[in-house]
Amino acid sequence: MAKHTWDVTVDGEAHVVEYSINWVTAAGDITIDGEVIDEWGLSANVTEKEFPIGSGSGAIIWRGRVARKPELVVDGAVVPMR
Repeated sequence: MAKHTWDVTVDGEAHVVEYSINWVTAAGDITIDGEVIDEWGLSANVTEKEFPIGSGSGAIIWRGRVARKPELVVDGAVVPMR
């Protein structure tokens, strides 16, 4: 599985957001501070997943058609990957 990790601060609290994907099956999950908040099964054609983080909102967005790179957006701002 491939894993992508971001560090983000919301409401003065630090959080770790992780996204894992199995490139063979397209199954994956999103965790915040080690807790799974969303997961999906085989061959899901996922382009965006939204979720609450602190009092704000977050989303992981996959851009591109071939090499789909995930971006974390929290309260409208793109968060750099570790």
